[in-house]
Amino acid sequence: MSSMVRALSNMFRATLDLQDNISLREELNILENYITIQKLRFEERLDFRMEVDEEYLDLTIPKLTLQPIVENSINYCLEKFEGICQIRVSGCKRDGCAEISVKDNGPGMDREFVNKLLSGESKPIRRGIGLKNIDERLRLFYGENYGLIIESERGKGTTVIIRIPAENKSV
Repeated sequence: MSSMVRALSNMFRATLDLQDNISLREELNILENYITIQKLRFEERLDFRMEVDEEYLDLTIPKLTLQPIVENSINYCLEKFEGICQIRVSGCKRDGCAEISVKDNGPGMDREFVNKLLSGESKPIRRGIGLKNIDERLRLFYGENYGLIIESERGKGTTVIIRIPAENKSV
């Protein structure tokens, strides 16, 4: 129980900080606190792994970019799935960009629904920071060549890729 209280207080402290953009290291700390709470809630049904190389940890990212994406994975994978929900967060470099991906083994979505989500035609079922909002924030901060890429197929899970410049170190 004390780990949940500590994780909650760390999350509240981080979200109350007025800074809009933080290092990926700080964003991953917010995510780790969120996962601590969710693991207490879902126990062995949540299999979460994070593998992001040290070289990416000083990149700047808008605060609360990763946590809502992982929350979506939990909401749509774990809550609607009988088995173990697997979520993987990883980072790689591709075409001069850093790509942070969140992959789950949930029910997946068809291409038409993904397009509606990113265009704003389909509204999220729950309140919160939606994928369209995250995509718009990334594009405003970095430019039109950056943002979210969503790869999904019904019955085969979803991968959400956050594409940001590989050379945008925080101070």
